[in-house]
Amino acid sequence: ELAPLVEETCGHETVVRRGLLDPQVVATIRDRARGQARGTLYPALWTLMIFELWCQAVLDKHRQPNTASPPVGVV
Repeated sequence: ELAPLVEETCGHETVVRRGLLDPQVVATIRDRARGQARGTLYPALWTLMIFELWCQAVLDKHRQPNTASPPVGVV
């Protein structure tokens, strides 16, 4: 059962916290996948799940603690 992984990676709170995707669009994709037959997670929902897992593995791993100065190029 993939429901816990879908919620962990594509749930509203996760999407809002990440801030990279439109939560309403992700919710629509998630709801459509729930309403269809098994095996319909691919490609849209599967892609979103893998994207979030990649963000956790790569972006979050290299995230620096909050600092007083803004990132380079941000004024």
